[in-house]
Amino acid sequence: MKFESLAAFLLLCFIIYGCSKKNNPTPQIPAPTSVTISNFTIPSKYIDDVDFTILAPGSNSNADFSYISDDPAVATVKGNTIHITGVGTVNITVTQTATKNYTAASAKTTFTVLPNIYIAGSSYVTADGNLSGVYWKNGNINYLEGHGLGTDIFVQGKDVYVAGSISDIGAYYKPGYWRNGVKHLLSNGSGETSAIAVSGTDVYVVGTTFSELDPNDIHPTVWKNGNIMTLPNPLDINGKAVPKGVIVYNNKVYIFGKTIGSNGTGSSPIVWNGDGSVFMLSKEKIVYSVNSLFFQGNDLFMCGSIYTNNHYLVYWKNDVANSIINASANEDAYSSMTVVGSDVYITGTDLAKGTYTAAYWKNGLQTELAQNAMAMEIASQGKDIYIVGASYLSYNYYDYIPVYWLNGNLIKLSGPKGTNATSIAIIDHK
Repeated sequence: MKFESLAAFLLLCFIIYGCSKKNNPTPQIPAPTSVTISNFTIPSKYIDDVDFTILAPGSNSNADFSYISDDPAVATVKGNTIHITGVGTVNITVTQTATKNYTAASAKTTFTVLPNIYIAGSSYVTADGNLSGVYWKNGNINYLEGHGLGTDIFVQGKDVYVAGSISDIGAYYKPGYWRNGVKHLLSNGSGETSAIAVSGTDVYVVGTTFSELDPNDIHPTVWKNGNIMTLPNPLDINGKAVPKGVIVYNNKVYIFGKTIGSNGTGSSPIVWNGDGSVFMLSKEKIVYSVNSLFFQGNDLFMCGSIYTNNHYLVYWKNDVANSIINASANEDAYSSMTVVGSDVYITGTDLAKGTYTAAYWKNGLQTELAQNAMAMEIASQGKDIYIVGASYLSYNYYDYIPVYWLNGNLIKLSGPKGTNATSIAIIDHK
């Protein structure tokens, strides 16, 4: 009897407990809120920019951010600080870890590291009304000491060299160059320089000297560390020679330009070695000049112009000429080339439409950049093509501005009207 009473009691407790659980269920924990990361962007920088802090994106979570780069050859990340290692585009991923109330989340943005862009030129509108050499680094203008004309630019490490012609007020130009904005005269006599190259501690400058008594008495000249050497004209001892440029390739110096026969009997392209001996001389007197020289491996490319009732562009690959039939250049001095893979790019100013038209030719096919503009020099970095020149606002004197084109897109440079851009150097390393 006692056993039956106990069993009935336990059954009653079980029923009461079961009813109690149904009336008071276990509390449910709310699901974490999804995280939304917004406004995650990193502006482009240049190759020699210092380390910088990433601006944190927006988020509805308070969890800490962490960042990672997918290409340490372009940029690395430590904490929230980016360190630039090379030119290119990299993906930067930001992540927030999960918390009690929020889920984990991540977002991605691209970060681009640009090469340093150095451009040389001249400004005809200065405070004292005289010509001034200038150069830009990444769009910021720098005026060179004294008065003069900037024609070519070369960058080695932290040093910026600009070749040009330096003048005193009312005097003839003197050959010289600027190093980091400070002028260096190469001669007390009159003359001008057209190009500069630096190899190790050696500075090579090419140009011409002439007598103030007879400005037509021109002497083609190369200076090595300030020491002068006159270049020969093997085509015609009584003729002239005009060097246009200089490069150093595989520790060898090449100077290029044109020879001119006596009494204006035609001209031929020529390339000298650094010691003044002749590396290459064309007997085609119809060919006017070598204006640009480019090595790719063992292949030698040159470009210049020919004259048959008008100026036309031409380029050579290993001494084989390729004419660009429909390219009308305004002057032989204004053509330049670069080679990217198997593609040959040449820039110049086309006069076929009766006005200055900045253009370039890829494997002989023309792309027009802008009318009322001049294209002066071309350079490449990776697949990017840079061309410098000037854009005319009108045909009034000094009414033009300095510009460059990046892959065909016009970019204006700082500086007053009457300023042009003539040469460019692209530096893709620190």
